[in-house]
Amino acid sequence: MIEKLGLTEEMADRAERPTTGLAVIERIATGTGDKEIGFGQMTEILRVKKTGMNIELIGPLPSEIANMTTFIASTLATTQLPDEASKLVEFIGTSKAKKLIHDAGLS
Repeated sequence: MIEKLGLTEEMADRAERPTTGLAVIERIATGTGDKEIGFGQMTEILRVKKTGMNIELIGPLPSEIANMTTFIASTLATTQLPDEASKLVEFIGTSKAKKLIHDAGLS
């Protein structure tokens, strides 16, 4: 992300790269500086924030630099529960599901 923002040289001696998204969040929450920033999946940040960890979600990154994941739902021809699978796929397209998906940070 630092590279995408064009800050590689400026941040070279100060940047850390924790091994997991949770490690990034923990580093920010326990950091000693007041000017620390981290990048992670919004869903993970929202989930951890609910635990009371001292972090603040600023918001999504601009689409020009964000990494987006596309999810597709479908039923398998060999599913053991075709009716239930179809109902789930149908539900995912409803406004109620879209709100849940959005509230979870997935949109």
